[in-house]
Amino acid sequence: MVAMAAAAMTASVDAFLAGVSPFSFKPTVIGWMIHPISFSAELLHGRYTNNSVIEYFAPDVKKRVQEILDTLRFDHVDPERLHCVRSRGSKAKNTIARIHGLGRIWQETLGMEPTYILEVIHEQFDYYPREAQDRTLIHELMHIPQGFRGGFRHHGDHVTPENVETGYRRYLRRRRDLGLDKL
Repeated sequence: MVAMAAAAMTASVDAFLAGVSPFSFKPTVIGWMIHPISFSAELLHGRYTNNSVIEYFAPDVKKRVQEILDTLRFDHVDPERLHCVRSRGSKAKNTIARIHGLGRIWQETLGMEPTYILEVIHEQFDYYPREAQDRTLIHELMHIPQGFRGGFRHHGDHVTPENVETGYRRYLRRRRDLGLDKL
């Protein structure tokens, strides 16, 4: 009987981890909600490691993002509601950075204003040359729509490699015109 219960629990945990439930969260050492079943299942299957860490403040990234916002005149972005974090221990192989928006349902439920989080993945972002990092930050900022209400602009019409390159060249030109390239 115990073996059957354990097998059923393992099967349901595997289904849970496969994304059947909308409540699975990636466990981290610091922060974010960790669903107890998901966390227990990660421990059970040996997939939880202490290497997954989110640094809540990445002031170096925030400073660079602020400079990009000012230089490119992204006036629709409220820097007070754009937070920058650096994560370590990510298993994402092709992700350099990503942007997260607080969707409307979360905003209304929590009584919060629209907020965005720009996450850079340490294992990728921090080892790229500065030019590639700047292009990546511009790319992520382009995902924020003019309304700044928690939504996203998806890849396609607006967030394209051509538009990112145009934005990057404009950024370099404006930095040069403002004398910021000599700092």
